[in-house]
Formats: sequence, C-alpha cells, structure tokens
Amino acid sequence: MKNILPFMTESGSTFSQTSTIGSFSNGRHINSFDDNYTRVYNQFSNQGLKINTDIRGILEDQAIYESFRDELISDILNDCDHYSYAEHGNLAALAEQVATMMDNRRDMLLSESVTTGTLLPIKMIDFPLIVKEHLKNVIKDIMQCEVTKSPVIKKHIQHTWIVDKKTKKRYEYPQCFYRKGQAAEIFDAGKGHKLADTPVNIPAFNYKIVDNLVTGISLPEREKISINTKIVYGVLTDGTKVPLDMRINLADGSWLGGLINTRVESTATPGTFHDVKDCLTGYVDFTNNTTSISSASGEIKKVIFEGYLSNELNERAVTFDYSREEREWKIEDGHRVDVPYSIEELEDAKALLDLDLYKLSYSNLSDYLVNMEDADGLAYLDEMFKKYDGLSLDPLDFNGFVKKQTFDCVSPTAVVALPCDYIERQLKFLIDRFVIDIADTAKLDDVTFVIYGNPRYVSLLGGAVNWVVNSGDTIGGVKLTNSYGIMNSGGVKIQVISSDKILVPDNKGLKIIPYPTSDKTMTFKHYKYTSHILTAANSAYKDADRPGGSYTNIVGVSRYTNAGIQCIQGHIAFTNDTTYIKI
Repeated sequence: MKNILPFMTESGSTFSQTSTIGSFSNGRHINSFDDNYTRVYNQFSNQGLKINTDIRGILEDQAIYESFRDELISDILNDCDHYSYAEHGNLAALAEQVATMMDNRRDMLLSESVTTGTLLPIKMIDFPLIVKEHLKNVIKDIMQCEVTKSPVIKKHIQHTWIVDKKTKKRYEYPQCFYRKGQAAEIFDAGKGHKLADTPVNIPAFNYKIVDNLVTGISLPEREKISINTKIVYGVLTDGTKVPLDMRINLADGSWLGGLINTRVESTATPGTFHDVKDCLTGYVDFTNNTTSISSASGEIKKVIFEGYLSNELNERAVTFDYSREEREWKIEDGHRVDVPYSIEELEDAKALLDLDLYKLSYSNLSDYLVNMEDADGLAYLDEMFKKYDGLSLDPLDFNGFVKKQTFDCVSPTAVVALPCDYIERQLKFLIDRFVIDIADTAKLDDVTFVIYGNPRYVSLLGGAVNWVVNSGDTIGGVKLTNSYGIMNSGGVKIQVISSDKILVPDNKGLKIIPYPTSDKTMTFKHYKYTSHILTAANSAYKDADRPGGSYTNIVGVSRYTNAGIQCIQGHIAFTNDTTYIKI
C-alpha cells in the first residue's frame, strides 16, 4: 500500500462523487448478503448481544450460536427451499454445506481460545466470509462437493466378490458379468459337476455316465445324474455332427426325440451334404447312473451328452464376500495470502482517501481465495485429463479413462434447418450418445453427469438447457459467478456449468464428468473444510519485510482438497466453429 497511496492522494476525503440517476447499478445492493448480515447484527443487538464484542458468549452457547448461524443463512434456505438434490444437484445442498463449514470454524475458534485465552472481535468476520466464498465458488458445482468435519478424510470403497467355495477363486461383482467367460465359470461353480462333451460310441449298454464323463470325483457312487441330462449331437462316421434334442421321459426313463430326418453339411468335405435318417432309442437308469442307447439305421455312430450331475447334496456352491479399500485424503494448511499494514497506512488511508483498508482488504482477500480455489480445482481436472488421455486401462478395475468426441458445426449434408437449430439439435444428440458410451464403458448404473465449459461453447446448447440460475443472479444475497442449468439425456440428469473462469483457448470445447450416485465407486470430489482470515494478533503471522512488526497483518486461508479415484472425463471438441466462436 505504501507504493500506491501517494498516487491516490488527489482522491482524498474532501473529494465527492457526483450523484447521478440511472445506469444498471440501481438497486444492486438491495437484498444483498451484507444487508442480511446487518439485519442479523441489529437483531442480536436488540437482544443485548453485540456480534463484534460478545464473540465468546455467542460461540460457547450452543443455542445462541445456532440461532446466529441459522439467521445468517436464512436467505440461502429461502432461495434454495424449492430445489431438490435429485433434480437440481448441488444447489439443494448449499445451505447445509455452508452451515457445516461454519460449525467447523466455530469448533476451531473455541479450540484456539483454549490456548490463546481470547477471541478477537475480528474473528466473527469469518462466518459471513464462509457464506460468500462458498456461494461464489464455481468448482463446487463442477466437482462433487462435500464439506467435511475433519481435515483428515477417510473413505471406504466397498468391493463385493463372488467366491467359488471349492477352489476359492474370487470374481469381483458385478464386474464379473462384463468380463468374457467369467459368468459361465461362476455358473458351473454353483452347479453339480458338468458332463464332458466326449463322443460316446453306440450302441452302448449300461454306459456309466458318472464314471466316464465326469472327472475329479472321489466317490462316484454318491453322485446322481440330473433329470435334465440331454443328448445334443449325433456323430456320423466322418465326424459330422447332427444336432439333436433328446431328453428323458421321467415316467419310464426312456429317451425321447430320437427320430432323425435331416440334411447336414459334411465336416470332412465342406460343400457336401448328407441326408441322415435314423432312430435312436434307449433308456436311463437313474439309480445306477447308466444309460443304454442304440441306432436303428446305424448312420449315427456316436452321441454327445450335455448336462450336470445333481447338486442336491449342496457340495458345490458360490458365496458372497466383501472387502473394503481404505482411502485417505488430508486437507493440509491451505494457500495463504496476507496484507500487512502499519498504523500510519491505516490512518492515512482513512484521512486522505476516506478508505477503510480493513474492509477493502477483507473483500479482496475473500474474492482472491474464491478465485484461487476455482483455478486450483480446474487445474487439477486438467492434470487428470492429461494423465489418462491416451492410456488403455481396464475400467472395470476402477481405472480412469478419457473419451473424446468431435462435433462439426457445419452439417456434412444440406439441411433445411437454420445453423443455430442444427447445432443445438445435433450437439444434444451427440451428447446423448456420448454419455451413454461413457457410462457403458465404466458400467455405471446409477450415474449423473456434469458438462462444463466457457460460455462461448456452452451457449451452443441453446434451449437444450434449463437454466436454474445465471451468472449475476443472487442466492442468499450473494452474486453468483457462474450459470447453472439442467439438461436431461435419456432420463439421465446432466448438470451444465457455464463460467468465464474456464479460460479459452486453453479449454476449447466442452468437458464431461460422470458422477456415480452409489457409494461403491467415485470419480472426482472436492472436499471443503473451512475458510478463515487471521490477523497478526491471533495468528502470530508477521510481515517478513518488516522485522520490527506491522500494526496488523491480515492473512487469508482456504482449506480444501481435490480427490479422484476413477478419474473419468470426456471432451467434445468443435470443428468449423470459427463463424460462431471468436477467440
């Protein structure tokens, strides 16, 4: 400030701005958050409590503190009352998130007071700052935002397994049903022993099915063949298979369906066909696990059985097992910004500029922390995109992946529709297909999506988006810095975020993030702990350039972390867009 003050002295306390009527600034402070804070201040003052001096009494009394907190966020509750999480996403959780961060800050202040022995009046500024900062954050809407009560976050990712009780082989569920061959393995593990598909010579008399077609059985006499045992092929002399569907008549044990009158292509000499006429007959002895079968014409030389042994003794089965993968993230001491003042600077600013440096600095620090948190979160997403772009990992193992798509703003064929209508309709159609592709690749059932980008690109979605709030709108008296809308895609909700903080040309196009709605997996999350501003008097922070100390040193800190497990992202690039997007 010392370098700035001399150049501003001409705008001293005697300077008076000309009052004018009109412009777009009229009423901009009406129903603002600052007005609400003033109302809360006056309300408590009327009850004999001064927010700026009775800080300990307010924080230590649970009922009084909750009244203060609830009054401070009352406008947010009113503005978000009609939102539901299922329909509007994070907007419905704003009041609860802010309340939790205020509770965290209260706990920290009370803990500090045990060691410092005092609570400075300036600390009450933390509470309105928490509200203003959180509502202005863009990243909380792009990434799933969760407010934590602890700076150490521990999460359990639950895994479900199907276990073969005999072999102890484990299959992850439900991923096993999406991996080729595993479902068949699991099915066989839960059934009786499967009959081998070895061709059996006929005629056969009292052929021992268990002894000859099943291996790995220590006591064959304990086993029984299934009532659903079938003959599925007859085999000719040259090895050609004749499809059959012979089943057992349970009334007398005879084989049914043995009459054959068909034409088959020779296996030995392709292009040559055989007319096969035969009649297979026989019976099954369930007591001794034997069968007898013969051919009337002799064309069928062998038969192939299909089926399982009975599992009525329950000796073969699969079972469920569960495991938990522990993940931990720590919210360390956050990024700091400080503004030192000498007592002379404070006095001169007030006298010469009619400027309250405290108030100005608090406002600037608050905005700075918001912008830094957003920039850091967006940079993290960009970093994860670059990390997984081009990698080919199994998504069923909870690996991240990147999918890309391109949209041509010019129709490849002549269309009657106006360019704006074509872009809106076809871009929505492409997004519908794209999100299905992402969800199917990761096998995500319960999922929602976020699409985010610069307004230059998001605006191309046109009427496909139902905008809930727009940049410049207010919630709880706080002006928002991004637009937030909802778009439906085949019954799947897509949250659309438009913000000029997503810079171009570095971020051309649209980015997509899927959010699983179950606790079995996770893509990205933004964990928020708290924000607060300290002074030299209660933080011990001093200006390094002033070894003798400054009158005060204001320090702003925001504590959060970005986390990811299955880092899935999609990107839609645009071609032939220069007519509509100028960069």
